Amino acid sequence: LHYPLRRQRQMCIRDRDSTTTTDYLAPLALTEQDKIQLDSLYKKWYPSYHYRTKIWVADQRFVLDEAERMQSGEKKSIFKDKLDLTRVGAIGASFGGSAVAYLSSIDNRCLAVAGLDGGQAGMLYRDTTSKPYMVFWRDYGWKHNLIRDDWENIGRSKPYYRIGIKGSTHGHIGSYLLNFSLQSKIGMAAPGVTSQYLVYKIYNSYLVAFFDRHIKGKEQQKILDGEERFEEVNFRVH
Repeated sequence: LHYPLRRQRQMCIRDRDSTTTTDYLAPLALTEQDKIQLDSLYKKWYPSYHYRTKIWVADQRFVLDEAERMQSGEKKSIFKDKLDLTRVGAIGASFGGSAVAYLSSIDNRCLAVAGLDGGQAGMLYRDTTSKPYMVFWRDYGWKHNLIRDDWENIGRSKPYYRIGIKGSTHGHIGSYLLNFSLQSKIGMAAPGVTSQYLVYKIYNSYLVAFFDRHIKGKEQQKILDGEERFEEVNFRVH
């Protein structure tokens, strides 16, 4: 496992002090043997992760299949002739983020995906998503310009938007206001130093711009081009 990753790091061109949003990493062109080796090792280390993710992706593809049947009229539905299935995107949080990333790598109907703090555990080395992919990382991803999961996406997702949010935790995703806040009050979870409302504002700002550009074709998105910023965000485009 570490041999292809070590070669990848040797090709790395870093600028830790840079605030630009352009590429700062030379991508590694993995050989097919590298991909097979990495895929095999990660499957041994995270067997249940891979198994469950593929089940969830099968569910997602079933939903797309049913949507196509409803749109065509094959299945009776009020949605007949009302769905635009040429512009499909997906978003997921935590394990859901892992699932939509894998979905985009094996299903051409999905044109762009975004994940909120969900790793891939090696699933994108062999089945690579070559589509637009946006990932949000918690505070750890803000402090570090590169983390393990980034290696699966840099140079392969086209483009790869990488967002680390200062002071955020995994609990900021999903039903934070209803779930994580209650856990924090009874001492079951440590709140992040960044307000959940600000984190949601960051999510919304980047996600709307991402899907507007890559699903709706609205190219002019200042926040994706680095013209607008949140000081709590470490934003990179590869």
